Amino acid sequence: MSCFFSITGDLITEEVLCRLSLVDLISCLSACKRLNELITSSTNLVYLMELEMAGMVDNPHCSYEKYPRNRRLDMLKEHNRRWETFDCQWREDVQLPVRVKGAYRVTTAEGHLLLLPLDEQHIDQIGGDIYSAPLPDYPKAKLQWNKIRLGKHLRPAKAALLEHDLLVCFTITPAVPSDGGRMQIHLIQHSSGGPHPDASCPTLDLCADYNAENIKLSCISIAGAHLVFLLDFMDGPHIEKTFLNLWNWKSGRCVKSEMVGHSQELYKGDLLLLREDLLMIVNVEALSLDIYLISDYTESGAINDAGDIQLIKSLLLPKLASQASLKWMTFSGSRRSINSNPSSFAKHGLKERPFINDPLNSLVCTSLCIKSSRLGGTYTMMCDFVAPLRAFLAHAVEALATYRKRKVEYPERLPHITVTPIAWNLWGPKSTRWFPFKVNPSDSESSMQIVRSIHGARFFLVHITSEGRPARMGSVSHITLIDFDRWRVRRPPSHRPVRRETSCIPSGAFFSEPITSCLPYLYEDVPPSFASDREQVNRDGGSALKNLWARMQIHEQEIIRFPVSRPRSFMVSTRF
Repeated sequence: MSCFFSITGDLITEEVLCRLSLVDLISCLSACKRLNELITSSTNLVYLMELEMAGMVDNPHCSYEKYPRNRRLDMLKEHNRRWETFDCQWREDVQLPVRVKGAYRVTTAEGHLLLLPLDEQHIDQIGGDIYSAPLPDYPKAKLQWNKIRLGKHLRPAKAALLEHDLLVCFTITPAVPSDGGRMQIHLIQHSSGGPHPDASCPTLDLCADYNAENIKLSCISIAGAHLVFLLDFMDGPHIEKTFLNLWNWKSGRCVKSEMVGHSQELYKGDLLLLREDLLMIVNVEALSLDIYLISDYTESGAINDAGDIQLIKSLLLPKLASQASLKWMTFSGSRRSINSNPSSFAKHGLKERPFINDPLNSLVCTSLCIKSSRLGGTYTMMCDFVAPLRAFLAHAVEALATYRKRKVEYPERLPHITVTPIAWNLWGPKSTRWFPFKVNPSDSESSMQIVRSIHGARFFLVHITSEGRPARMGSVSHITLIDFDRWRVRRPPSHRPVRRETSCIPSGAFFSEPITSCLPYLYEDVPPSFASDREQVNRDGGSALKNLWARMQIHEQEIIRFPVSRPRSFMVSTRF
């Protein structure tokens, strides 16, 4: 210990502390008084900690004369404070581009807002028009709606704008007595509305000669040149069988199509390509995130036709309470940050941004819809578990290394990996955010939808209201965008100190085990009338969200309380 105190502070800071991870630095803060003083007094270390907490990296192309280190640190602290205290940057109402006919569904992908026509009823009256607009960077910005027309007799079943300026749209041509129905993948360049130039064939045929009402596309994900999705074959309201399809959309080749199950539970899940050879699938039955290796990759990264999909890692989510049940779980996220090529910085205006999104810290949002009957009635909670991509890749790459080692040792047979599930509190990333929302218990009668949008490290909520009809029927009449994250701070940063230690939320109504993280958890009760009763919002005088978050009280003991109308109140406590 005497040797440690004889080392100069600059040497410890520059040669030791700056090489540690965020979790190790947090541990050093409470290890001894000297380490605490060295870390807190170093602007560089605090800035690096804030960057990792925000999932961002410093932008060396932004002038340090315009944004010095201290100024960047203040901006980043305010950036993270909003994220932790759920303080929205701005809120804006958005009007629809036209008075659309029929029912439309709203979704978000890659920083865009999409309006997709539904196809449940009146098939001949619904055209193939898709409307898209980029999510605005600031309030009062006029949305530039783009109209993409696919044809009067085509029915979009699913669309996702993901990468390479690519809009993937699945369409169904209704079956007629003289011809079978056709299901196709349209590869559209979003910026032009025409066929994508990187695709060898702009339209991919999936299947024909089937009843169009008996097949549904439930999940989709894209990474690089590879497209994966689930096709559900229905027997009435029940799923008869589900097929996993893997395509190379650039070459137009189907790599793999295999049946992965016939359980109704699969319909509640989702899938996400972490990268081109790693697929993460929601296992609703086991309440886990299962990571699969697409083992038909060569060393050069090309896909072979004869391959296999093998489970290599299973990451458990927190266990549900006995009175709670999972209704469904979905992903939303982006594997790409803003282009880091220096030649493109001027094009995207990135020279003015002091910090930018880290590709490995791009956020993946897992939305859980949990139903509980413990609080004196039946309540449904939408819980968003947001974590950086590196949290999933770290465990997958470790298992992948074991797989490749065994493949070298036994080249004549496919390596077998014994998968032991990892409990949440053993793998849960320390920079996890949980955003629970209480929604209308009778979701079939709800007039509100909440759409999550993750783009890099930017988090959006899209509240959708409908008039006179349940929102799930698609009668969209009003859209509200709520932005919680921006790199530029328009108002002076607050100087309230934010401590970061292990936090826990007593969420016994939904989970049976404590959930821990180094960030505060947030809970707020969204009144059922929040989005539907606009007159009440106006009578209350101003923004409902502004009043909602104004009720948050930050106490001297660093306990954040959220008053709710329910008998049981949740609170966030930070232990030191």
